[in-house]
Amino acid sequence: MPLMHVLLVCTSPELAADVEELAGREDFEQAMFLSGRSMGIVLDLYDMAVTHAEKCDYVHAARIVQRSRPGMGLQEAVDVRLALFSEYEEEMGRLVDQVAVTHPEVAQAMREVQGARWRGWGR
Repeated sequence: MPLMHVLLVCTSPELAADVEELAGREDFEQAMFLSGRSMGIVLDLYDMAVTHAEKCDYVHAARIVQRSRPGMGLQEAVDVRLALFSEYEEEMGRLVDQVAVTHPEVAQAMREVQGARWRGWGR
């Protein structure tokens, strides 16, 4: 999902030089990686609401977690995924704050792409 942040350059061409400068920097790259993972969890959990039980049982991450831990209920497996989502979001917030030290405009755009204002890590 780093593509979400590459789109920053398309939607905000004035950030292109800064994004190019950040490419390869560990905090920026790791924040993009975590962004993809947290968005994936959200999409995965959203898709569980569909009526295709066979798809849910074999594809969704919560079901995979559930199968890896015999006796775990679906809600507990979903809770494990939500905890992981929160962990990714917290770490991403810390990394984006590091990016903001040298590139505040890019960091703000990253927060907006992630929808981070509601998460509380947009400064």
